[in-house]
Amino acid sequence: PGEEDKLDAKMATTTSDGRFTLADIHPGRYQIVAVPSMEDLMTGSPSQCIEVGKEGASIEIRLPKRTGTIRGKITGLFQPVGSGIKVMAFDANQPGLEVPSGTATTDADGNFVMERLPAGRFDLRLQDGLKGTDPRLTTVDLTEGETKDVGTLTAKTKEARITGRVIKKGPTEGIPGVRVNTNLDRAPGWTNRS
Repeated sequence: PGEEDKLDAKMATTTSDGRFTLADIHPGRYQIVAVPSMEDLMTGSPSQCIEVGKEGASIEIRLPKRTGTIRGKITGLFQPVGSGIKVMAFDANQPGLEVPSGTATTDADGNFVMERLPAGRFDLRLQDGLKGTDPRLTTVDLTEGETKDVGTLTAKTKEARITGRVIKKGPTEGIPGVRVNTNLDRAPGWTNRS
């Protein structure tokens, strides 16, 4: 296939019996993605790779039942996280997969409910963008149809280090024996977004 063919994505919609045809496909290796709904597009659609020869190929894609729910509450070290914080569930058996299987947004009290999850093991993470916070929360095992309450999860601050030097005013000579410490006003990166 030429470079222009690599960018030319094909699309089809299934018929009443679930069949589809992707036409004008060149031989090669393809990832076939099934997107039942726009929500599934945003939260990880089932996909399979297939090798297509001159005669074409056939594939059967099985959609997982999405009947599980994870609920819980997110707090910060020193204050509630507030509303609008995205919690994401990533397939723990596919490290590096960057498309979440599910997402939820916290309410004003930090509560979240993530619905329509398939059975599996999930790493719960916070959205990137909470400065100074480790996005990893916990790992959850979920069976088909189960509602799992993970309770209250505390977002941990990332371990950070402050380095520096104490010198005399004027010359750049270091001063030995000076005690240096911190005063923590609040956890870094946490603001009440409500």
